[in-house]
Amino acid sequence: MTEIQRVVRGQEPEQHGPGFTRASAAHRQLHDVAQTKAAPVGADQRIEQTEPRVHRPEGERPGAAATPARAEHLKDGGLDGSEFLKAIDAGTLPQVAFYKPQGNLNEHAGYTDVLSGDQHIANVISHLEKSPQWAHMLVIVTYDENGGFWDHVAPPKADRWGPGNRVPAILIGTMVKQGFIDHTEYDTTSIIRFLMTRYGLPALPGITARDAALAANGSPPLGDLTNALQGH
Repeated sequence: MTEIQRVVRGQEPEQHGPGFTRASAAHRQLHDVAQTKAAPVGADQRIEQTEPRVHRPEGERPGAAATPARAEHLKDGGLDGSEFLKAIDAGTLPQVAFYKPQGNLNEHAGYTDVLSGDQHIANVISHLEKSPQWAHMLVIVTYDENGGFWDHVAPPKADRWGPGNRVPAILIGTMVKQGFIDHTEYDTTSIIRFLMTRYGLPALPGITARDAALAANGSPPLGDLTNALQGH
C-alpha cells in the first residue's frame, strides 16, 4: 500500500496546520522536534514486517482511543485526500507528515488498481511541488508490501521481524541526487533514522534493537537516506 511521508523545515510547531502523523509516542516525539530540508530519488528499500500503518481515515479506526494526542496528530485526509491537499496548497503542513491514501487509491492487491493509485500520488506530488513549503521539503513515496511473495535477493538477517522483502522507495525534492539509484540497504525505519540524523535525536529503542540484531548477524546498521541526498 502506498504511503507518502513528508518533512518540512523552518516553522514553529504552533504555526502548523492539520497534522497527518500517526498518534504514537515515536511519531509525536519526531513531530515535536523535527524541522527539515527536502528533495526526489530512487532507492532500494527493505520493509520491516511490523511497520505500523500510518494515517488512516478516521472511519477505519473505530476502536482507536479518543485521546487528545490522537486528535492532534491523527487527522482525516478527506475524500481523495482533499483535506491533505488543502494543507499542502496553503503551506500549513506540519514539520513531519505521514499520508496514506484511502482504500481504493492505496494500490493494495486484490481490491484496487495500480493506475488509480499512481494517478492519485502523481496529483499529490504535483500539489507538493507548487506548495509554499516545497523549497525545504523531502517527499518519500514508499510501500508496505512488495506486490508479491518472492524476491531473488535475500534480506539481511536481523531479528524475527525483519528486514523482509524489498519494496520500492522514491525520494522527491530539491536536494536529492538526480537520476541516482541508491543501493544502500534501508528499511522503513530508515525514515526515522533520517529524522534522528537531521535533528540529532536520540535513538529510539526499536532502532537500537534492530542495529544490535544486525551486528549479531555480521551486518552493518541500515542507512538513514542521507546517501541519496546531495552533499552527502
